[in-house]
Amino acid sequence: AELVYNSIFAVTTGLVGIWALWCHEQLQQDVIHGSWPFLSDVVAPASMANFTYHLFAMFQYGLACGGGKVDTTLVLHHLVVIAGMALYLYAGRGDFVAAAFMVFELTNPFLNARYWMSYAGQQTTVAYRVNGILLLLAYFVFRVCNMPFVVALYAKQRGVGVVEAML
Repeated sequence: AELVYNSIFAVTTGLVGIWALWCHEQLQQDVIHGSWPFLSDVVAPASMANFTYHLFAMFQYGLACGGGKVDTTLVLHHLVVIAGMALYLYAGRGDFVAAAFMVFELTNPFLNARYWMSYAGQQTTVAYRVNGILLLLAYFVFRVCNMPFVVALYAKQRGVGVVEAML
């Protein structure tokens, strides 16, 4: 049930991010100061709460079922995301960039399926392999290709080169 909830939340958040990046004109016109209240007032706080819940759930699971072991990389990832979202909400700007990061979540259903299939001992099945290929493609599209688009649009709006925009 947890993996299904996580996948639904990830897809919903990711689709909101895609809509904001591709369809919301105000955000496209100004990637730093453009605003979409639904994103900052509803989606971002819900995402922050979701990441906080998962952080506590990891500790609870690690202590109860994992022999006291918690994946430090995942904990650090969740802490960085929570801090980044808090900073975004505090600053009151950067809706476009926040939406770009929300698109990253679209890889989670494939990660969840991979985890479930591994747990169920299905690493040798065709479904596991197909999911792995889909995960690779989703990772490339939603995480790797997404950020150059954001940086290029920011560079264009500021009238600077892409390398200068990254600095």
